[in-house]
Amino acid sequence: FLLEPMTSEDILGKRIDRLKGLIKDKRNAILIWILTFAFLIRLYYFFISGDQALWWDSLVYGALAENFITHSWTDLPIIAGEILGRPPLLPLLWSFLMRLSFNEMASKLLLEIIPSVLSVFFAYLIISKNYNYKVGLLASGIFSFMWMHLFYSMRMLTSVPALCLALASAYCFLKSGDNFKTKDFTISILLLS
Repeated sequence: FLLEPMTSEDILGKRIDRLKGLIKDKRNAILIWILTFAFLIRLYYFFISGDQALWWDSLVYGALAENFITHSWTDLPIIAGEILGRPPLLPLLWSFLMRLSFNEMASKLLLEIIPSVLSVFFAYLIISKNYNYKVGLLASGIFSFMWMHLFYSMRMLTSVPALCLALASAYCFLKSGDNFKTKDFTISILLLS
């Protein structure tokens, strides 16, 4: 017999039913609420701190990102010294966004705010894997409004994306430890490096 192809309405209906099933579970609903709260509080501070002056570190990362685009590496000793001491991933990602005509605010949203919210999610995953989901929800709820994490989420620095990658690495490492899954362990090592 012939199978009828699914229409876009059928696919949308299945996705809506799946989403309803996720929300009906109490722990998923609480986790979604915590992540929404974490995003909204970061968005609030993001708009408040939007026109603040950049820190020296943020300016250096911006200069490095611009140098990746223009290839006009300056020979000033102060910038040359900064190039050697800074990790290159954030300026590389920022230069990619600059090439796509993203301004500083949009780049900060993508490179700082979203990894900050993902850090809350990975904290939940790690703690719920080690203890239980209640402790994971409590810890991620507290982590969602920690002042130091919020403060550094509003600056173009490497600390928040690095924390997000480290937490993702820790989660993959914990996931690989049960029966030693090589794939999860490899992802953990890649995220950590």
